[in-house]
Amino acid sequence: MRPIIGITAPKSEETGYTEATNRIFDYVQRSYSAQIRLAGGLPVLIPAAAEADRAYVQALIDRLDGLYFTGGGKLHTAPGSNPLPLFEQQPERSSWEQKLLRAAYERDLPTLGVCRGHQMMAAVLGGSIDLLRYPEHRQQIPADVGTHMIHVEPDTRFAAIVGETDWLVNSLHVQRVDKIPAGFRAAAFADDGTLEAMYAENRRFFLSTQFHPELMPQDPRARKILCAFIEAASEK
Repeated sequence: MRPIIGITAPKSEETGYTEATNRIFDYVQRSYSAQIRLAGGLPVLIPAAAEADRAYVQALIDRLDGLYFTGGGKLHTAPGSNPLPLFEQQPERSSWEQKLLRAAYERDLPTLGVCRGHQMMAAVLGGSIDLLRYPEHRQQIPADVGTHMIHVEPDTRFAAIVGETDWLVNSLHVQRVDKIPAGFRAAAFADDGTLEAMYAENRRFFLSTQFHPELMPQDPRARKILCAFIEAASEK
């Protein structure tokens, strides 16, 4: 049976996704749901609900087999300036995802975070985000093309999944994780020291990447990450 995977969604009023100011959209780039389907999952969109209480969050978590924390969203700062702190960039979405992340971690729900999701996982669970801007990590070419090398840490679960020690990946961010949470293990780094992957050692599958594997469907290593996530979500 295909596992049900909740995919977090930004709100258009926080990201400027649409100029139709009298309408608000919950949306997500199609690559997330497409790659979840191809990996064997059933994707469902999870709109932000910052006002939700613990009972609402728990009811949602109990109906899911896995959670996918997506990237994306504007930084709301002038070009060239440093970004706002992560939780201030999209306040409603951030408040909601904090609740979801903590509940998923407590339940040991298989969870994958990418880009912003990677940073949220770190910040919410006890790590921290570097507030400086790193524009060299924001590529200007198509996202399915790798632009910088990462080095996978040997003898890690991540290395066991992707089966590589060096890998050319895409890069679509300007902030980065400064400190990983307690209980997590660093799994890959870029040449400049940017943390590119980490996972919780005491959870079945609680993994995040700074790069976007869902935007590299032609790369077998990227597909292995999505498939490992779905496999973990399929286990009862």
